Amino acid sequence: MLIELQPPPRLMTVREITPEDADAYLQLRLQIDRETKFMVFAPDASMLSPRRWRGRLELMLASDNQTIFVAEDNEALIGFLCATGGVYRHDHHTIQIVVGVVQAFTRQGIGTQLMQTCEQWAREQHLHRLELCVMTNNTAALALYHKVGFTIEGTARCALCIDGDYVDLHTMGKCLS
Repeated sequence: MLIELQPPPRLMTVREITPEDADAYLQLRLQIDRETKFMVFAPDASMLSPRRWRGRLELMLASDNQTIFVAEDNEALIGFLCATGGVYRHDHHTIQIVVGVVQAFTRQGIGTQLMQTCEQWAREQHLHRLELCVMTNNTAALALYHKVGFTIEGTARCALCIDGDYVDLHTMGKCLS
Protein backbone atom coordinates (compact mmCIF):
# COMPACT_ATOMS: atom_id res chain seq x y z
CA MET A 1 0.00 0.00 0.00
CA LEU A 2 1.38 3.42 -1.01
CA ILE A 3 0.60 6.38 1.23
CA GLU A 4 1.04 9.78 -0.35
CA LEU A 5 2.20 12.41 2.12
CA GLN A 6 0.75 15.86 1.81
CA PRO A 7 2.85 18.94 2.62
CA PRO A 8 1.86 20.66 5.85
CA PRO A 9 -0.72 23.42 5.42
CA ARG A 10 0.63 26.95 5.10
CA LEU A 11 0.12 29.01 8.21
CA MET A 12 0.89 32.49 6.89
CA THR A 13 -0.04 35.24 9.33
CA VAL A 14 0.63 38.95 9.64
CA ARG A 15 1.24 40.26 13.14
CA GLU A 16 2.94 43.04 15.02
CA ILE A 17 6.56 42.35 15.81
CA THR A 18 7.72 41.61 19.36
CA PRO A 19 11.12 42.31 20.93
CA GLU A 20 11.73 38.55 20.92
CA ASP A 21 11.68 38.68 17.09
CA ALA A 22 14.83 40.83 17.01
CA ASP A 23 17.23 38.16 15.75
CA ALA A 24 14.79 36.74 13.18
CA TYR A 25 13.93 40.27 11.99
CA LEU A 26 17.59 41.14 11.59
CA GLN A 27 18.13 37.98 9.53
CA LEU A 28 15.03 38.75 7.44
CA ARG A 29 16.26 42.26 6.63
CA LEU A 30 19.70 40.96 5.66
CA GLN A 31 18.19 38.22 3.47
CA ILE A 32 15.92 40.64 1.61
CA ASP A 33 18.82 43.05 1.14
CA ARG A 34 20.87 40.24 -0.43
CA GLU A 35 18.00 39.22 -2.73
CA THR A 36 17.04 42.59 -4.20
CA LYS A 37 18.42 45.99 -5.12
CA PHE A 38 14.97 47.56 -4.71
CA MET A 39 15.29 48.41 -1.02
CA VAL A 40 15.57 52.20 -1.14
CA PHE A 41 17.38 52.63 2.14
CA ALA A 42 20.47 50.59 2.83
CA PRO A 43 19.53 48.50 5.83
CA ASP A 44 21.00 49.71 9.07
CA ALA A 45 20.02 46.28 10.37
CA SER A 46 23.50 44.97 9.66
CA MET A 47 24.99 47.57 12.02
CA LEU A 48 22.99 46.51 15.07
CA SER A 49 23.23 43.38 17.15
CA PRO A 50 20.05 41.43 17.97
CA ARG A 51 20.26 42.83 21.52
CA ARG A 52 20.32 46.42 20.23
CA TRP A 53 17.52 45.61 17.76
CA ARG A 54 15.48 44.30 20.69
CA GLY A 55 15.94 47.64 22.44
CA ARG A 56 14.99 49.56 19.30
CA LEU A 57 11.87 47.41 18.89
CA GLU A 58 10.84 48.05 22.48
CA LEU A 59 11.08 51.81 21.90
CA MET A 60 9.12 51.59 18.65
CA LEU A 61 6.36 49.51 20.19
CA ALA A 62 6.02 51.98 23.06
CA SER A 63 5.24 54.75 20.55
CA ASP A 64 1.77 55.49 19.24
CA ASN A 65 2.97 56.16 15.70
CA GLN A 66 5.64 53.53 15.02
CA THR A 67 5.54 49.78 14.60
CA ILE A 68 6.68 46.88 12.48
CA PHE A 69 4.43 44.18 11.09
CA VAL A 70 5.88 40.84 10.08
CA ALA A 71 4.53 38.14 7.80
CA GLU A 72 5.20 34.70 9.16
CA ASP A 73 4.97 31.37 7.33
CA ASN A 74 5.11 28.30 9.56
CA GLU A 75 6.90 30.36 12.24
CA ALA A 76 9.53 31.78 9.86
CA LEU A 77 9.55 35.52 9.09
CA ILE A 78 9.07 36.05 5.35
CA GLY A 79 8.18 39.74 5.10
CA PHE A 80 7.92 43.00 7.00
CA LEU A 81 6.41 46.44 6.94
CA CYS A 82 8.13 49.09 9.02
CA ALA A 83 5.95 52.11 9.84
CA THR A 84 7.86 55.06 11.27
CA GLY A 85 5.90 58.08 12.41
CA GLY A 86 6.93 61.70 12.42
CA VAL A 87 8.67 62.98 15.55
CA TYR A 88 7.39 66.54 15.50
CA ARG A 89 3.97 67.90 16.44
CA HIS A 90 3.19 68.88 12.85
CA ASP A 91 4.15 65.53 11.27
CA HIS A 92 3.19 63.10 14.04
CA HIS A 93 0.22 61.98 11.91
CA THR A 94 2.46 60.92 9.00
CA ILE A 95 3.85 57.40 8.66
CA GLN A 96 6.84 56.53 6.45
CA ILE A 97 6.55 52.94 5.20
CA VAL A 98 9.23 50.45 4.15
CA VAL A 99 8.11 47.02 2.90
CA GLY A 100 10.11 43.91 2.09
CA VAL A 101 9.18 40.31 1.25
CA VAL A 102 11.52 37.34 0.79
CA GLN A 103 11.88 36.64 -2.93
CA ALA A 104 10.42 33.11 -2.74
CA PHE A 105 7.19 34.55 -1.31
CA THR A 106 6.65 37.53 -3.62
CA ARG A 107 3.48 37.86 -5.72
CA GLN A 108 1.44 35.85 -3.21
CA GLY A 109 -0.52 38.71 -1.62
CA ILE A 110 1.79 39.15 1.36
CA GLY A 111 2.60 42.77 0.52
CA THR A 112 -1.12 43.49 0.22
CA GLN A 113 -1.81 41.93 3.62
CA LEU A 114 1.01 43.90 5.21
CA MET A 115 -0.26 47.17 3.68
CA GLN A 116 -3.85 46.50 4.75
CA THR A 117 -2.76 45.63 8.29
CA CYS A 118 -0.73 48.83 8.47
CA GLU A 119 -3.62 50.95 7.23
CA GLN A 120 -5.99 49.42 9.79
CA TRP A 121 -3.44 50.05 12.57
CA ALA A 122 -2.90 53.64 11.38
CA ARG A 123 -6.64 54.32 11.48
CA GLU A 124 -6.86 52.86 14.99
CA GLN A 125 -4.00 55.16 16.05
CA HIS A 126 -5.79 58.17 14.50
CA LEU A 127 -2.95 58.73 12.04
CA HIS A 128 -3.78 60.42 8.77
CA ARG A 129 -1.07 60.01 6.13
CA LEU A 130 0.93 57.07 4.80
CA GLU A 131 3.90 57.72 2.55
CA LEU A 132 6.75 55.81 0.94
CA CYS A 133 9.47 56.00 -1.67
CA VAL A 134 9.85 53.47 -4.47
CA MET A 135 12.27 53.14 -7.36
CA THR A 136 10.52 54.01 -10.61
CA ASN A 137 11.65 50.72 -12.18
CA ASN A 138 10.14 48.57 -9.40
CA THR A 139 7.00 47.68 -11.34
CA ALA A 140 5.76 45.01 -8.90
CA ALA A 141 5.91 47.40 -5.93
CA LEU A 142 4.31 50.21 -7.93
CA ALA A 143 1.43 47.90 -8.87
CA LEU A 144 0.93 46.94 -5.21
CA TYR A 145 0.99 50.53 -3.99
CA HIS A 146 -1.45 51.68 -6.66
CA LYS A 147 -3.73 48.72 -5.85
CA VAL A 148 -3.95 49.75 -2.18
CA GLY A 149 -4.69 53.38 -3.02
CA PHE A 150 -1.35 55.20 -3.08
CA THR A 151 -0.69 57.88 -5.70
CA ILE A 152 2.56 59.22 -7.07
CA GLU A 153 3.15 62.68 -5.64
CA GLY A 154 6.54 63.40 -7.14
CA THR A 155 9.62 61.98 -8.80
CA ALA A 156 13.19 62.66 -7.80
CA ARG A 157 15.49 62.25 -10.79
CA CYS A 158 18.79 60.42 -10.25
CA ALA A 159 17.94 60.12 -6.54
CA LEU A 160 19.92 56.94 -5.98
CA CYS A 161 23.08 55.46 -7.43
CA ILE A 162 22.95 51.66 -7.56
CA ASP A 163 25.89 49.77 -9.01
CA GLY A 164 26.98 52.93 -10.79
CA ASP A 165 23.58 53.60 -12.39
CA TYR A 166 21.38 56.52 -11.39
CA VAL A 167 17.82 55.57 -10.48
CA ASP A 168 14.75 57.78 -10.19
CA LEU A 169 12.57 57.59 -7.11
CA HIS A 170 8.81 58.14 -6.78
CA THR A 171 7.34 59.55 -3.61
CA MET A 172 3.88 58.08 -3.06
CA GLY A 173 1.24 58.93 -0.49
CA LYS A 174 -2.19 58.07 0.77
CA CYS A 175 -4.36 60.15 3.08
CA LEU A 176 -6.75 58.31 5.38
CA SER A 177 -10.20 59.82 5.86
